[in-house]
Amino acid sequence: VKSIRTVDTAGRLSVDEFAVLMPETRPPQAEVPALNLCEMVLSKPFDTTFGDRSIGLKVGIAGLDPRMRDANALLSATAVELRHAQTEGNGPISVAESERVRVSLPRSSKIH
Repeated sequence: VKSIRTVDTAGRLSVDEFAVLMPETRPPQAEVPALNLCEMVLSKPFDTTFGDRSIGLKVGIAGLDPRMRDANALLSATAVELRHAQTEGNGPISVAESERVRVSLPRSSKIH
């Protein structure tokens, strides 16, 4: 995936949740790769035996804070932003900063 750099680490958290650790990247800098990833996933056709399907994609972005004691704290902050994107966002991305960032993208795309 072009949005993930060689210094980044991607991993699967659950059936439908993934994480990408982006070293030396502030949350606002992570927006562009996240948006590129959203556009790629939403525009890529999928073959399915069940016909056309719609998919959605939501992204929560949080930065490492010196007060965080471990990786669980970072994942928790990201989960808060993900829930915000899922419930209140106009776009698929929510960024943990003083200002909320909203990106306009279609909520779903047809799968071919």
